[in-house]
Parts: sequence; structure tokens; C-alpha cells
Amino acid sequence: MIVGPLIFYLINQIKALSILKKIYIETGAMKPQPKRKADKIIDSLNSLPPDQRHNAFVLGRYKKDAEKLRAVNPGEGFTVLGVIGALEKKPEDMNHYHRLSLEYNKDIYNYMNYAISLGKLSFLSQTVEFAEKAYAIDEGNIGILNDLIHAAMRAGRFSEAKRGLDRWARLNPHENHPLSDIIFSAERIMSEKKVSMSQVEKLIQDVASVARKRNIYIHTFSPSIFEHDGEQWIKYSYECDALPEEILDLEDEIDIQLAELPSNLTEAIEIEYYADDSELDQFIGQIDDCIKDHPESLSVIDKDLLDRISKLVEKG
Repeated sequence: MIVGPLIFYLINQIKALSILKKIYIETGAMKPQPKRKADKIIDSLNSLPPDQRHNAFVLGRYKKDAEKLRAVNPGEGFTVLGVIGALEKKPEDMNHYHRLSLEYNKDIYNYMNYAISLGKLSFLSQTVEFAEKAYAIDEGNIGILNDLIHAAMRAGRFSEAKRGLDRWARLNPHENHPLSDIIFSAERIMSEKKVSMSQVEKLIQDVASVARKRNIYIHTFSPSIFEHDGEQWIKYSYECDALPEEILDLEDEIDIQLAELPSNLTEAIEIEYYADDSELDQFIGQIDDCIKDHPESLSVIDKDLLDRISKLVEKG
């Protein structure tokens, strides 16, 4: 179901925002910071609709703004150019400009913007590395800690994610982190399936390398625990800015990799890439409604027949 991961992601974000707001009100742990010019440009980039997010003409306008900013504040200007490099799906440019920004100012903003850009292009380990550097500057910043926990979970580094939860509990003993149940459930599932954290991490990293090679831009990530017929597994869902055929090619290559792995490992975790398609979501919703209203219309599919039809379609 394509709608499910997005709903789950939004619920987790709402939970996280409500918790962060409560902490701010009750403890003042998060002090409001004056917004930098770079942040305003990056916020505008992040709010671009999907059809403009990677448009060369649109990004060209933002590049001009970044160059103007670089003339008066090189560090901020390079940060914006690094974010644009990620949107252009050019990892060399993204790395080059973000590293230049850090030469001018090794602050939380520049480290975290670099971490976010790395995550968009599936450099998962490096995302954790730079989020850690941002958090090390201000270990009382629960917003950065939240980002670090998400980065560790996304990279399959469950030990680091759990360490993040320990830090969270010390800073905010009255509220569980939105991912805490998922992280502990994932640990239990791995134990039950007799797979190690290192095996799961390697699987996640190997799949990410395929997405990286294919220049897939990740818009959102949401982990969850799925259950069917009494079985549970970890599910990683990535919403991508990609064409349906690009997603299919990506999944075909991933399936080839997974076929060589032990079955208990592939039963422990499922990794899904999907494109945000509002028309498709609406169509799937209509199908779901139809099934609920007319369950008697469901019938068992003849898989052999379906395979034969598929082969005929491929032959054209």
C-alpha cells in the first residue's frame, strides 16, 4: 500500500514536533535562534513542489541567490550551493560545497545541512557522522538529537540509535522518542529471526549503494514494524523523487541482491522505495474502498497465468 508509509511518516513527525514544542515551553531547552539568510533560502528550496524540486531553471535562480549570499557570507553561500548540489543529484558538487562551508564555519547549521544532503543521496553512514558532529557542539539540543536518532535508524546502526534514545531519556525523561517502540521492536525481531544487527546494517547499506548508483533522490524516510499472519518484520519505506520505471529498475536490482541472502535475514527486514504520486494514491484508495464494499468480488489469482501474461506484455 503506497499511502501507508506516508501516513506513518506524518504521524511520527507530528509526535516529534509536539514533544519538541512541549520541551521548549516547559524547559526552554530549545532557544529560538535568529534565522540566517541561508536558512530562508533552504526553507524555500525544501518547500518546492515535486515538479520543480529538480528543475534546472528553477535551481538556477536559487544558485544566483546563493552566489550573491556567498559574496557577503561565504560559509552560508556554500551551504546553500551544497543543498542545491543534492537537489541536482550531483554528489561531487554537494560534497565540495558543503566542505567549503565547513572551512568557514564548523557550526551546527553547516554540519546538519551537510548531513541532510548526504541522506538525500543515500550516503547513510556519512549522514550519521555529520549529525554526530552537529550534536557534539550542543549536546543539550534535543532537535539535533532527534535528527541523529533518525539518521542512525535509517543507516541500520541500531546500537547508535539506542544510545541516542538514552541521551533523549536524560534530556527529556517524561516523553518517549517517537521511534523508541520501533527501535526496541526491531531489536526483538532480529533476535527472534536469529540475525545480527551487523547483518541488517550491511543489507541496508548495500541497498542504499544501489539507490546511490542510480542517482535516486530520497524525499522522506519512515521505518515501521509490519505484521501479517502472526509474523512481524522491520519495514523501511523511502519516498523518492523518481519515475515509476526508475523505481521498478531499482527494485529489480535490489531483488537480485536479496535473492543471494539468507531467508531469515530477508524475512527480518523489508525495504521499499516508492514515488509520491497523488493520482496513483487516489486510484489505490478507490480500489481499497471497492474491496471493503464488495469483499465477495475478491478471488484467488492464478500466479502462473499472471506470469504468462506478464511475459507476453514484455515481448510487446
